[in-house]
Amino acid sequence: MERTGRSAANISIIPTTKAQRLRMNARSQPSDGNLSKRKVITKASTTVTSQPTVKRSSITSQTGHNVQVVLRLKGKYGIKQSLNPTVLLPVQEARDKKVILTTNNYVYSFDHIFYQDATQQKIYDQVGKPILSEVLCGYNCTIFAYGQTGTGKTYTMEGDLENANGKPAPNAGIIPRIICDLFECLNGRDGEHIVKISMLELYNEELRDLLYPGDENKTLNIYDDAQNGVKVSNIHEEVIISAAHGLDIVKAGVKKRMTAATNCNEKSSRSHCIFTINITLQEKNDKGAKVYCTSKLHLVDLAGSENSKASGSEHLRAREAASINKSLLTLGRVINSLSDKAPHIPYRESKLTRLLKDSLGGRTKTSIITTIDPLSQSIEDMKNTLDYGSHAKNISNAPLRNGIALEERHVDTLVSTIIKMQDELRRAWDKNGYCMPKKEHDELVIRAETAEQIAEQREEELKHEKERITEERRLFEEELRTLKQQGAEEIQRLSRKERESQEEIHRLSVELDNLRQQLSQKNKVLEEISHMATKASVKRERENDSYVEETHPQKKK
Repeated sequence: MERTGRSAANISIIPTTKAQRLRMNARSQPSDGNLSKRKVITKASTTVTSQPTVKRSSITSQTGHNVQVVLRLKGKYGIKQSLNPTVLLPVQEARDKKVILTTNNYVYSFDHIFYQDATQQKIYDQVGKPILSEVLCGYNCTIFAYGQTGTGKTYTMEGDLENANGKPAPNAGIIPRIICDLFECLNGRDGEHIVKISMLELYNEELRDLLYPGDENKTLNIYDDAQNGVKVSNIHEEVIISAAHGLDIVKAGVKKRMTAATNCNEKSSRSHCIFTINITLQEKNDKGAKVYCTSKLHLVDLAGSENSKASGSEHLRAREAASINKSLLTLGRVINSLSDKAPHIPYRESKLTRLLKDSLGGRTKTSIITTIDPLSQSIEDMKNTLDYGSHAKNISNAPLRNGIALEERHVDTLVSTIIKMQDELRRAWDKNGYCMPKKEHDELVIRAETAEQIAEQREEELKHEKERITEERRLFEEELRTLKQQGAEEIQRLSRKERESQEEIHRLSVELDNLRQQLSQKNKVLEEISHMATKASVKRERENDSYVEETHPQKKK
């Protein structure tokens, strides 16, 4: 892919000598990306020729235009398939606009329904081509795809990005077909033109510029502009000079987009992607004076809504799923609030809804492509998508055609902008030759001063905390020493008591042994006395018997 510096020069719309002297030779222009997202759109029945023509209407604003919502059913594209009769059925008298969900017998109406045999070309002819015609008439427009993971959103928006001499591939999606048709139209008209594109990714509530040539991510901020609606600061816009050049840029941006494999889809988009085409056209008014008109087209591929269990996501993937679902739930609340005409619309609850603010309820013409897979998608997910589309269809936008600037005013604006940028660049040079915009430099200075103040405050807090910890440690160590000393004294006391007890036990044991010996000796004495008494008793009896015999011999006879 080549990005030549000649492209900007070849399509310059600053014909004056003064402007030519000031014109920069940059190959592309980083500028604030105007993400005006407003609500919208005209019916898909709008007829547009294969080469949209620019027709200026005397009406500069339209009111009460509902958002156009179409339904696409995923299938093997190009092969006719039937619906799952147990889940979704067409309403026969209006099969191109109504389907009935058999689980609740609710009829859902859309501006158009594309069944499984619908080709990419058919989708583009009825959705993309009418929108491109409105963009070339000076309106800001938006097309975005909404649906569950694996239902064909990215295929519908991007499809096959390859091209042959600026012609889209057979399976090309809306983005490459719009780029090819845009240049086919511009090359066949008089007047100069500039086409710039940008690609913004919203991943985990963080913005990333997919076309930024540097390796490091830069800070992107969303802010509201009184005249141009929602804008993103510092976004890089690439000037493209042909369809082939534009498709090469798109392919480079798509490669940077966050994707991952899930159970729902082999390559699931893990982020929301907002692709913007910024068009400036030179024409002539009724008096023959040159005038300039700018318009924008936002093409949005939303990440698939899913739960971490169904998608098989774990750890980081679970966090991604939570972030994706949060932004899509907020989008759902915004759509419901707009549909119900609620007094407060929660645009600011997520970055996605802030970026889509002008596309939903604003001054933009908007088409929403809802995608479902009736053959494999769960009934709950299918119902959620159908409900989204049903509510979005009730949203009313007030499209407003962008103003037309005369050549002198347009040139003066460009020259003033260039001079201002050059002055800021000169003021931003530092001693090392590094430059940055003055606003960014001032912001960095303020951030540095704030960071320094915070650091000093943290240092003081850390000092006090360190002193507190030191004092607590001293008290703890002192208490620990006291406890250790008391413990040692108690151990010594118990040791002494134990020794005394052992000595007392030993003394009593010795005394008991002595008593036992004395008892044994006394028992022996008693036994001897008893024996002697027995012998004495026997002797006395014998003596008595002898005495009786001697004194009474006749008794014996």
